[in-house]
Amino acid sequence: MHEREKRLRSEVRKKHESLALYEDRNEGTEEDQYQCLVCKSFCYLSRVTCECTPSVACLSHADSLCECDDKVRKIKVRYWEYQMSVLVADTTTCANIPYDWRLTLAKTLAESPTPAFRMLKHLAIEGDKINYPLPELANLKKCVERGELWITNVGNMLRQKKESRRKKRVKKDLSTPIDDGEGKEKTLADAEALLAEVAHLGFDAPEIAVLTSVIEQAKEFRVRASTLLERVQTNPTWEDAAFREGLYAESQDLMKLGWSISLALDEMDEVNIIVKKLELMAQLDSLQEDSLTLSEVRLHLEHAKVCGLTDEHPILEFLRRKEVVGELWEKKANEIFEAKVKNLRELDSFADLPSAHPVDASVLAKILAIRAKAKELERQAKYLMFPEGTKRTKLADAQRLIAKAEKDYDIPAVTELRRVLDFAVDLESRCEAVLNKKHPQSESESVFDAVRKWRAYADEHLVNKFHLPQYEMLKSQLDQHDKWYNRLPFPKPRRDHVELLYKDVADCTRAEDDAAPTEEYCTCICTLPVRPPPPGTVSDAVQCDHCLARFHPQCAGGSCPFCDYHHWNGSLHRTRYYHSFDVLACVRPVPDLTRNYSRLWKQIEFIATRLARLQNIITHFLAFAAQSSNQRPEIIPQVRHYMRKLFRIQLAISPKPNVSYGLDLSGLHRILASQKKAKRRKRGRFVFKQESEKVAPDGTQCLCRNNYIPMRADRDSVKCLNCTKTFHSPCVYLQSNGSAPTEWICPICTTKKGKTYRGVEVRVKAPDDNPFDGIFVDYKKTLEMNRDLVKVSMGEPNGPFIILDVIQFFPAEDSHNVQSSLPPLPGPASHATYQPSTSFSHQTTPTWTPSDMPLQSSRIQTPTSGSMQTNTLPAIIAIPASSLNDREAIQSLQKKRKASMELIPGDEKRRKPDLLPPPVPLNRNPRDLFDLTVDEALPLTSSPRPDRPT
Repeated sequence: MHEREKRLRSEVRKKHESLALYEDRNEGTEEDQYQCLVCKSFCYLSRVTCECTPSVACLSHADSLCECDDKVRKIKVRYWEYQMSVLVADTTTCANIPYDWRLTLAKTLAESPTPAFRMLKHLAIEGDKINYPLPELANLKKCVERGELWITNVGNMLRQKKESRRKKRVKKDLSTPIDDGEGKEKTLADAEALLAEVAHLGFDAPEIAVLTSVIEQAKEFRVRASTLLERVQTNPTWEDAAFREGLYAESQDLMKLGWSISLALDEMDEVNIIVKKLELMAQLDSLQEDSLTLSEVRLHLEHAKVCGLTDEHPILEFLRRKEVVGELWEKKANEIFEAKVKNLRELDSFADLPSAHPVDASVLAKILAIRAKAKELERQAKYLMFPEGTKRTKLADAQRLIAKAEKDYDIPAVTELRRVLDFAVDLESRCEAVLNKKHPQSESESVFDAVRKWRAYADEHLVNKFHLPQYEMLKSQLDQHDKWYNRLPFPKPRRDHVELLYKDVADCTRAEDDAAPTEEYCTCICTLPVRPPPPGTVSDAVQCDHCLARFHPQCAGGSCPFCDYHHWNGSLHRTRYYHSFDVLACVRPVPDLTRNYSRLWKQIEFIATRLARLQNIITHFLAFAAQSSNQRPEIIPQVRHYMRKLFRIQLAISPKPNVSYGLDLSGLHRILASQKKAKRRKRGRFVFKQESEKVAPDGTQCLCRNNYIPMRADRDSVKCLNCTKTFHSPCVYLQSNGSAPTEWICPICTTKKGKTYRGVEVRVKAPDDNPFDGIFVDYKKTLEMNRDLVKVSMGEPNGPFIILDVIQFFPAEDSHNVQSSLPPLPGPASHATYQPSTSFSHQTTPTWTPSDMPLQSSRIQTPTSGSMQTNTLPAIIAIPASSLNDREAIQSLQKKRKASMELIPGDEKRRKPDLLPPPVPLNRNPRDLFDLTVDEALPLTSSPRPDRPT
């Protein structure tokens, strides 16, 4: 083919020199396109192509393809000529490979009866590569496979590892197929079987020599081991040390030889036991009893059991006792590990074991680690329990530590910290309840006694350990309360004294008892009347020669309490020697503890409030009596009434410490008692504008100013019985029933007499007042007080009413200018103003407070006898000649007094006390002020908990 192709290419090139040769690269063209157009042969190596047709032609029919020029046509070749030469050479070589392989196999088998296994294996591999049937290859491959299995078994036998202890294996029958698994140890019989098998296979390998050497060493080991075991059997006790040393050396050499043999030898286990037994006996002889651990004890006992050492050995008996002790220790350690909460005392017992105690090092390390954490928590608990210096532990820090420690450990220091902390928390909760006024009351002791017990316990056990903010606050308030209590001006026992004072003040300062009694026989210093004795009996009453007041014998005391100033200037002994100013100073700001729980403070507050009110009343009364026009005998009962109150209270009451209202009232009483009663010459009189109306044509002087036209003149008019003036019946709101009333008084005359008109409401208006403002004149009070017009504010009338216009008002006149009205009581209900003038100008004599007046009455000296001398008016009666309007006068009365200065014993400076507490409502029972309040000496309603500090 190669030669023909060369010839055809040469002929075509000679015939068609213009044809060019190209390499054919269209390997993916379909085979139909490679068929010759003429002969239909397959043009594989070369073909002629042209651009004018897709058909091709072989080299033999190149002229039949087309009639185109040779320059257009091409010869496409798949291989060049040198490539075809190479392909021919390669094909020849491949065809000779089977022949060469047979020659090599025959030569190898002919050279030696036991050819090398590596050469046979190589020929088998090469034969598998030849793609040609080789009859000898199948037998060769079987031989190689048997050889590879044999070599693998020998390799596994030579590579198997020796264990420290081996069990005896039963010898298997040689006829049994050999298990080539790596999990089984090969014995000497297995090695001999492998050697016999390789002799049957008939090849040579390096492993055959190695296996032969191992078999010889194994046989030698068996011989030496049999000799050694015979020696051991002849001397089973091994008491001779030299014998043991020689036996141990020979056994070691034999063990080394056995370890070098990669076979499982039964004698190897026996020799190994002998070696272990000798080593154990040496270890037991040199054993240090104090340094054994539990694992070492168990290891020695296990070795003795393996080696077959008898129990009579003294060391084994000692090791067994050690094992029992160690197992008990290990059991306790496991119990600690399993326990949810670990006890520190038990952990300390593990750490304090003697050195000879057998323990497990790993278990002991875990226990010591747990103990170290517990010790750290114990150290922190002790630090919180006993802080250094001035540091104090916060309750929250202690609670966090306790929660953390009690989760896993039982530590005595933490337990003690929790016990003390419970007391501290309970103390804080109790102090907070006291501060918030939520502490339950107890019948056995007061809050103050309980707090003092808490304080004694806390100062001894808790204050130097914990930071207690609520307790410190309550302690500060208790100190303030004790300071306030010690500064009280009352004599001891203070509570009994204040209780009596409270009762006297409550009885003497009731709001309904402000006015003097109307009983004519109430002249004694007490509140009981001094009535005349029954007919035929002699009275034991005592009468004052000056004021003619009658007293009970036990009340007089040798002189008249109203006239004798020695009863009021401190000359006579009294139990309440202090001033009302001192009582008022006791209600200065006090701690909440005192304000919430002290009944004594509540009583003092009530006393101060009532005394302030009484002082205000007497101040206004003295200001009223300071005017010369008001100094009349009619106010003597009121003076005596106030003196009775002061006499029972026994306090020097006034807005200043150096002033006594008792002396002022006594001086005023002497002056009033020395005056003679003057008869009233005339009462006050109104002049109304309606009185001056002209007579109308119908003969009437009516209130309508003659603007009414009657329908029937004989029936629509009525005549006043007093002034004989005629009025229209409808104008005075009389019902016309056909006949006029015979006894009828007009509204003008009724108003002048200070009586109420029976028809409709009558309102009196001053000339300068606007009726739309609702300001009218109270004509009844004006005539009663007989001074000036008293104006009041009135609301809308409920029906028709009559308005009378005042032109002028004339007060009553007598020789001493004495009026019959009494002084008004201070308070918001009084709208009266006082004017000595008879004109209608809005001027009034001012009412002066004691701070504005020079009080000199306390310095007046009078005889002490019952017959009082008439003295001149004291300086308190002197009134400056100035005038103010009504509004300024009322504002001056309602203005707060300037706070006085209190001098506290031991203080170098004068302090400014706080304002007085608000007055007690008049419609409230003073006993109600002390509901749910207790004093230091009063019992509470509940007892403290027995498990908490009290």
